[in-house]
Amino acid sequence: MKRRQFIKAAAAAGSATGITGATVHAASKSNSQFKLKRDFMRIGMVGLGPYSHAMMYTEAINNPDTPPRSNLHVTAVWGREDGYVNSFRGTEEWKQKRLKDLHDYMSIDKFTGTYGVKNVVKNPKDMIKHVDAVFITDPEDSLNLARPFLEKGMPVFVNRPIAWNMHDAREIIRLAKQNGSTLVTGSCIPWMQEIQVIKGRIDPAKVQHYYIEGSGANFCSYHPHIFETALKLVPGKVISCSTFGWNAPPDEDPLNIPVIYTHLTYEKTADDRDPILGLATNAYEKPIRSWVKIHLDNEVIEQRVYWEGVVGGVAHDDHITMPFMQTIDRAFVTGVWPEDEDHILNKVVVMLMAHKSGLKNGQPVSRDEIEDHSLPRYQTEKM
Repeated sequence: MKRRQFIKAAAAAGSATGITGATVHAASKSNSQFKLKRDFMRIGMVGLGPYSHAMMYTEAINNPDTPPRSNLHVTAVWGREDGYVNSFRGTEEWKQKRLKDLHDYMSIDKFTGTYGVKNVVKNPKDMIKHVDAVFITDPEDSLNLARPFLEKGMPVFVNRPIAWNMHDAREIIRLAKQNGSTLVTGSCIPWMQEIQVIKGRIDPAKVQHYYIEGSGANFCSYHPHIFETALKLVPGKVISCSTFGWNAPPDEDPLNIPVIYTHLTYEKTADDRDPILGLATNAYEKPIRSWVKIHLDNEVIEQRVYWEGVVGGVAHDDHITMPFMQTIDRAFVTGVWPEDEDHILNKVVVMLMAHKSGLKNGQPVSRDEIEDHSLPRYQTEKM
């Protein structure tokens, strides 16, 4: 049995037994006319900006020191020619340091040398002939970057959040459905094994309140981890958010923002039940950097999810990145979206409501107030 046939069979078996982590939502099945012609899937990394995880994903997928752990192989990469100089605001010294840090980490030589990426393109469209699927890793321009690949019916992953506003999020989904593209979006954290363990211990129908704390540095890059984990564990339509502690200008996303708290109010699902109320915060326990601690009503689930380094002998890639890469792999191979359209949009709605409420000093913001709102686009010095 060829490698691709084996992985495809394993993915189908996982789906049948409900172990893929994709069975919570009514997933869409793509009807793509795009057919693979080889035993592995060539992946393109589109975007090397400050919110990108292109290198982290490439390290996990193309690691030359481990045998292949997925059907994916990164074969192409693209980043903006301007070096993302306009993606930072602040003093010149700070901007130059951040640019150097970004360019050192996203070194093209590391992509091509250490991880064997064969194609460095000057335009995202030039990548089409080199890849079978793409990761859109500059989410602040996700619609424009994803469009040529969606129009070809290619499988597409968009790093979190899927878009900076509702129009772009809906348009990405529309293009995916229209062209039969498999669409995956979001954060790697909700797919980690620890989160699956927690999810197995939770009956959402019995949850009335929850509190979740996670690690956070800047809003657009880090808070999707917290919100998406909360929505994975306690799914449902969030109708309003109230955020306290935001102190940055509307169009700036500072690095190392202060602790902020977001109250989430869910849609009432039954006459005999009050709406679910959640509280999410980036207040994490120092010095242990734990991504998530969950508190449900009177029960505290002390399930820490560590995010960096090696913990308990488990490597970073295996512990954090690979479960999500394998989820994307299964989706791309089977054509089944891990999350349905409503859940994907709910994640964007929560980000927008939470941010807009923060700008309004904690005033509750509802779903009908964010149609013209956008997330902040720049990373700045600590405010």
